[in-house]
Amino acid sequence: MERVIFHIGPHKTGSTYLQKKLLEHSDALLEEGIYYPDNHWRSLYGHHYLVDRGMINEFRRSVEDIVNAYGKAKTLVVSTENFDRLKEESIQKLQEQVAQFGMEAKIVFYLRRAEAVLFSFWQENVKSGRDGTLTRFLLQHLSRPFDSDIVNPARVLDRWTKVFGINNVVVFDYDRHIQERKNLFLSFTETVLQIDSEKSFGETSNELVNKSLSIEETEVLRAVNAIDRVAGNKPGVEIRTAFLNIRAQSNVYGALAQKVRQSLEPFDVGAIQVIEKLRREILERYRHCILEVAEYAPDFELNVPNERWIMAPGAFDNCTKLQRTLRMLLD
Repeated sequence: MERVIFHIGPHKTGSTYLQKKLLEHSDALLEEGIYYPDNHWRSLYGHHYLVDRGMINEFRRSVEDIVNAYGKAKTLVVSTENFDRLKEESIQKLQEQVAQFGMEAKIVFYLRRAEAVLFSFWQENVKSGRDGTLTRFLLQHLSRPFDSDIVNPARVLDRWTKVFGINNVVVFDYDRHIQERKNLFLSFTETVLQIDSEKSFGETSNELVNKSLSIEETEVLRAVNAIDRVAGNKPGVEIRTAFLNIRAQSNVYGALAQKVRQSLEPFDVGAIQVIEKLRREILERYRHCILEVAEYAPDFELNVPNERWIMAPGAFDNCTKLQRTLRMLLD
């Protein structure tokens, strides 16, 4: 094994799609001398157990097993967005184990606009059963932007760069991929792994993995979660799944979505300007590592639901009706 690629996410930058494609094409990758582990540390498509189960200290032992089993492979690819949680001490332990094999290490990071990541994180919270409002979630991060890994992604990159060195870091602009409809998997394999993707994988289309919800869908589900919790339940994936199965045919949901849509208003806070400041700083600091930065309008706006929409005539009753319907479907 000559080199290891650490794809460190972060969250909400297409990691699940990239991991799914790496796993699907693992046999073709192996023919190119690239090994994407399908059993070590893996949870779903990525290697999340490496972080989630505290297996960093066992990395060397696992690599030894991999080398013994796949000795012809020259490159090891390890991918989990949970790498963004690691403190410098754990990253250092990882680096020391990599050094023992004499392997070259490359860190791959995807940079995405913070306001989009903030909305995606809030949405994931709601999809998992939480009921905090978007306004409160935004304030939680924007009131202390320099201490937030979402608003200030340089916090994550700096930790890895300090250990592995800036010359071993590659940063993709996720927003550029979205703007130009570029395929994350193909650009990763061509740029980082340096293989002919068309020859190795044929035609590879973009697909949605962990599809996003609209702001109306997310806000209605949030309200349902809150009512479900007050009713003595523990809302989670099952409520979300039932909600997604009926929303298109539900007149009750349609009426609630309209209430949410009518309540949307700009989120205007001084900390929003800090997002742009921090983005400019990371672009400057990592300018030699970033590939093809996207172009943006200088001004942007965040629209959030006014929390009082639930007090509009019929809104609370309809939310309660929807929650009861979902529970009936689950019983």
